[in-house]
Amino acid sequence: MAEFDEKIVVVTGAAGGIGSAICDRFAGEGARVISVDKNAEWLDLLRERLQAKGHDTQTVTLDCSDYGAVKQAAEAIEREHGKIDVLVNNCGQSAREKQTDFMASDPELWDWLINTNLRPTLNWSRAAATGMQERGEGKIVNVASESAVFGDPKLVDYAAAKGGVLGFTRGLARELAPFGINVNAISPGVTRTRAVIEGVPKEIVDAAMAQVPRGKMCEPEDMAAVIRFLATEDARGIVGQNIIVSGGRTMN
Repeated sequence: MAEFDEKIVVVTGAAGGIGSAICDRFAGEGARVISVDKNAEWLDLLRERLQAKGHDTQTVTLDCSDYGAVKQAAEAIEREHGKIDVLVNNCGQSAREKQTDFMASDPELWDWLINTNLRPTLNWSRAAATGMQERGEGKIVNVASESAVFGDPKLVDYAAAKGGVLGFTRGLARELAPFGINVNAISPGVTRTRAVIEGVPKEIVDAAMAQVPRGKMCEPEDMAAVIRFLATEDARGIVGQNIIVSGGRTMN
């Protein structure tokens, strides 16, 4: 019996590089994966890739910043499958292509970053944790960013949004731990995704990589592996923690 047989795993931001790797990892270990993203075309491609490997995934297209839509989706998943065992809040974007000094930044971009990175985590956690509380078990893993810990210049607004994810993780972990629910976070560093390779100027990537002791860019599968561990019973004693996966650029 695989580790996640009969487990229902919801992954938001599923169609991106890290999200796809998370879905692939859980599906490969027997989970019924619910892949959530607002990009229907990318979700279709994800489903095709998983099916080609003999895996299946249910896709849900919605804007995760819309609490009403998230609540309806979570309730539909609960009705169909009876539960949500694992929630991975991976929805987010850095808008690195628009990065600038904070004093020249656009307040409209602040709103977009908060609505894209922080609000979806609040929305899905609220919607999924209700059933977890009733059942007395569950795992929530939030994907933050190394930027929230390292303090990257020109990404101050993004760091603020992801820093909110970390504060939310700690507070929610204290509230939900008595109900048998583990809430934790990971903070990816520079990761080989399409958004980074195609969307971030090479000089910015090179400057960040020069600070990585390991000397290699992280892969999406590195994030999926840590998230998978945090979703197991072996991680039951880990509560409210943030695991930085960056090749050593930031060390606690």
